[in-house]
Parts: sequence; structure tokens; C-alpha cells
Amino acid sequence: AYVGSHPRLVAPYASRLVSRHLLRIESGGLRVRDFRIRTFEGLDLYGVSLTLPGESGGMTLVSADTVGVDFGLTEALGTIPHLRRVTVRRPQIYSMAGRDTTAGADGSVDVMLPTLRLDQLVVSDGFLEFSDRRGRLVERVSSLDWSGSLTTGEVTTAVMHGVDVNWATHNSTLTELRGEVVIDSRGIATNAVTGRFNEHFVRASGYRNWDKTLRLKVEATDVSVAEVEDLINMDIGFGAKGNLVGSFESREDTLWYEGIFDGELEGYQVTDLKGRAMVLAKSEVILRDLSGVINGASFTGEGRFDISNPANVGFVLGGEVS
Repeated sequence: AYVGSHPRLVAPYASRLVSRHLLRIESGGLRVRDFRIRTFEGLDLYGVSLTLPGESGGMTLVSADTVGVDFGLTEALGTIPHLRRVTVRRPQIYSMAGRDTTAGADGSVDVMLPTLRLDQLVVSDGFLEFSDRRGRLVERVSSLDWSGSLTTGEVTTAVMHGVDVNWATHNSTLTELRGEVVIDSRGIATNAVTGRFNEHFVRASGYRNWDKTLRLKVEATDVSVAEVEDLINMDIGFGAKGNLVGSFESREDTLWYEGIFDGELEGYQVTDLKGRAMVLAKSEVILRDLSGVINGASFTGEGRFDISNPANVGFVLGGEVS
């Protein structure tokens, strides 16, 4: 009875129990300030801190005000720990790479998470910050609210049922996200993810690797090139805003696009403009196989943007008008 009424006395033992038997962490570990056991149902942890060392000398630090865990004991202590529901309030995650991830041949990153299966994960008011081995900021998410399921390990699979993200390093907000995201040593892949990007509807499937190669199929409404530049961290170099259905692919400093666009393109009003584009970073944009309506007239042909001088973008169209 005395122990039950003074849980802080046994909090270190509870921390080691969760670290070794639930999270299977051999180095680093979990610490809690206080806890409450719900017999045969789960436990609530207060003042949580978690240390996850990376394989290449990196380190991830996680803290949270409260963590509520619902589980069946047999499932939780299985080969792969299986938890029915985890609720996390105000988590903060700081991760520093153990090597210069931009220099590796495969562009891989130092990801090391305990293997878990969470049927339902609810996160409120989260914060994430990732830096390179020299401590320079790489990514910052200033706000994260999450509802969905999660499986972690060498490959992390997240199924989103409602996620809101303020991605500070990309000046972007992503809200009402639904769909599947897979994260592994190569990068991030999405499968039929829908939501709102800066309040605009978007649907996307594809991947973006840590070496910055990209392949995405996208449907978006009323989105501007400037917003896309912020999101993918690449200078496209010309002005456009409207609706699009198409695919993007990038390698090194070149971006390819193929699809249909409706909206404003460098002062031209276009409707059902089909075609292909190749964007050479800080140089030019080459448009090919164009067909559609430009400023009320049917057009087929090609075009070119000279984006070498951002203050004076040149745009030339050539083809047939009817």
C-alpha cells in the first residue's frame, strides 16, 4: 500500500522495466518523474524523457509532459511490442546526426527507433528539430498534432487519420492529412495522402529520398509556385498559381514536370494547359508539347523561361495559335 501511494519511489524501476522489456532499448533509456498504473489496462507516465543513441554516434532526445499507454500485457511483452493506444501530450524531439548525411554515397540518415506497433497514436502540441552532426539546423516542425496508427523499427509506417503540421523550415502548414507515410534509411514515401497545404486541397503519392531525389504524383488546388518552392526547398524560378494534376521528378539540380495546369502563368491566363517542363536550377525552364488555351486562344507549341536573373524573368512561347 505504501509503494502504491508513493509511486515516485519506484519510478526508476518502472522506467527500466519499460525501457528494457517494452521498448527493448539496450543503451540510452527512459526516465519518468512519476507514473500511475491502471491495473490490467495500462499506465500513465508523467515527466517523460527518452534517449535514443544512433548507430553512427548521433543522438535523439525525446521529452513529453504525459504519456498514456493502453495495452494488454501479453501483447505488450510479445516479440514485437503491441500497444492498443498511446496518447502523448507536448512531446519535444531533438535529433542530431552522427555523421554528415549529405556526404554519404546513399544519402542515408542515422535512424534508430525501437520496434513497436501502435494501433492508435494521439499526439498533441508536438515539436521536432533535426540537426546535422555540427549542430546546424536541418528541419524544424514547430507544431504537430497527430491521430493515426504507427509501426516503428528499421522501417517506420504511419497511417494518418487526421494530422496537422506547421513545418517552420519550409514556411508551410499541412492540415487534415490522411493516408500512409513510410520512412526508412532511403527517405520518405507517401501513398494516397490527402489534406490541405497552406489551406489548399492536395493529394500526393510518391517519395522524396534523403539525397533529395524526388518523384511525386500531385493533384492540387489554387497552389502557387512560391509555396511549392518552400515545400521542396528548390528554386523553380517563375511565377504561377492555379490548379494542377501532374507528376514531379527531380535529381540533383533538375526538376521535371508533366501534367495539366489551370491558372495564371507569368501573367498569362491558361486553361487545360497540358505539357512537360524541365527546370534547370537558376538557369532556365524548358516547356515542351504544350497544348491548351492561353489568354482565350488555343495554343500548341513550346516555350522557355530564362530564370538566370530572378528580377527579370524572360518568357518566350513559340507555336500555333487559333
